[in-house]
Amino acid sequence: MSDDAVGRRRHGMLAQCFKTIDTCLASYYAGADHMYGPLAGQLRILLCDTDPLLSRVFPGLALSPLRPVQWDDPSDAPLFDGDPTRLAVGHAPGQEYRLARMPFLITKYANGLQVADLQLDPGAQLLPLANWMDQLVTLHPSDISLRKVVRSVANKDGGAHFDDHVGDALRAMYRTGPNGVGVDVLFVVAIARFAQKVGLSYVQMIDQFGPTGRLEDVVFDVEHSAVARRARVADDLEIGQRTLYAMTLVKRFR
Repeated sequence: MSDDAVGRRRHGMLAQCFKTIDTCLASYYAGADHMYGPLAGQLRILLCDTDPLLSRVFPGLALSPLRPVQWDDPSDAPLFDGDPTRLAVGHAPGQEYRLARMPFLITKYANGLQVADLQLDPGAQLLPLANWMDQLVTLHPSDISLRKVVRSVANKDGGAHFDDHVGDALRAMYRTGPNGVGVDVLFVVAIARFAQKVGLSYVQMIDQFGPTGRLEDVVFDVEHSAVARRARVADDLEIGQRTLYAMTLVKRFR
């Protein structure tokens, strides 16, 4: 195939991948929890295949990193951005504890739907896709990167392949989150919601510059028709009561 033909084929598959992610998210929001598997399969194609599709279309792409995981005194570590809430840790005199907050926030809506979002550090230096995927999303019960999340679910848990033997990362993610939904599901949904935003930028890039454009040159239009059509949590749920959960780990240092 000619280079032009390969380029057109890649763009066609990229558009299809973003549409599939959007459709899977819509189904998940409607109550189809099992759609996390197909989401993981598409995320592998897009973000962490041997030669990820997103990198093939945009070789120089760099993304905003996650908020770094750091160990702070619990009295100085906010559980939620912009919120004064602190976690009180009782301990014997002379002991020292530190709290780490993962770059990951869970939202539970009034109807029981749970979604999750990655927390980014927009002021930090952008990362190439390969480095972005190697960032840690949690330290508990073991260090798990974005890449491990996607590959474990896609390769072993039915996203693209089913393995009789569960790996350490997937076994660690099998535990349930704060309200009954598996952490493996929530991690995949969070990465998919991030990918959906990249897809919306891609649609607008095609409109503004054509297939030779760059994602970083897009002037994002929140009124674009693709934004209005995207899969999203129902408006009545968004304006209703909801509960936020932060993933934290408390560790004794001395």
